[in-house]
Amino acid sequence: MSTVTLLPAVSPAQALFDCAVVMPERDVASLVDAELNRSVDPDEFRDLCLTHRGRHGMPAARRLLRHASLRAASEPERVLGRELSVRGFALAPNLPIGPYVGDFVDERARIVVEVDGREFHSEPEVFRGDRRRQNWLVREGWMVLRFAAYDVLAHPDAIADETTAAVN
Repeated sequence: MSTVTLLPAVSPAQALFDCAVVMPERDVASLVDAELNRSVDPDEFRDLCLTHRGRHGMPAARRLLRHASLRAASEPERVLGRELSVRGFALAPNLPIGPYVGDFVDERARIVVEVDGREFHSEPEVFRGDRRRQNWLVREGWMVLRFAAYDVLAHPDAIADETTAAVN
């Protein structure tokens, strides 16, 4: 703890940790994911979890860190990444495959999961580019699972179940 203009202040990692141990997991998950991607070093957060082992809320803080959805490009991708991780099925986010980048990739199973939102994928050139990318991936032996962002946000558990079923 330090002082700023005579007021006590904690680090961003400590503030995030304090939120993680007192707030309901479902309410704080997006904050944890966002800050671990932006202003808080995941290792510093992990160290706080180790330092405060017996503190109330620690199991939740450790789960939030373990299932953090890092490097997600959008909120639907963040939500799906966390749901997959909860199932012990973390896929690599935003991984290059040839000349393209897959939203979620399992290289061993050769599966790419794409989350498409109307905001970015309704423009004609983006729409056509998505088709060219999917055709290239299929020709190269990849299975492509494509989900609407709306469906991911409305039913993340069902989308995660469908994804894990396709890979297993």
